[in-house]
Amino acid sequence: MGIVLYELCAGKPPFDGANMQLLYKNIASGKYKAIPSTYSKEMSNLITKMLKKNPNERPNAQNILDN
Repeated sequence: MGIVLYELCAGKPPFDGANMQLLYKNIASGKYKAIPSTYSKEMSNLITKMLKKNPNERPNAQNILDN
């Protein structure tokens, strides 16, 4: 869901690569550009939480709805 939300805000996916190996490497690094500053800090923080490398650190749907 974090990737979809990021793409809706930024107009492009958070991770890219010229081939599958580079794409995997970029995803594994967990680094991506910030969403445009037209979006709130809260939206940026939510996306950051949703794109955590460790799935156990990502919020579940209920956590997102509660905040």
